[in-house]
Amino acid sequence: MVLTPVLSGCISEGDTREEAISNIRKAIDLYLEPVPEDDGAHFAEGAEFEITVRRRS
Repeated sequence: MVLTPVLSGCISEGDTREEAISNIRKAIDLYLEPVPEDDGAHFAEGAEFEITVRRRS
């Protein structure tokens, strides 16, 4: 499972690490996509996010 602490509730998973990372990138895009009644002002246009992958001990 992949979590994005900065984007509450934005989670994903995959059968492999690579698939999980690919899926979370898609989830982040969908999470940030404005909804019709949203003014889209939550993040500046062109905002960048860093994805950090940590291995469980």
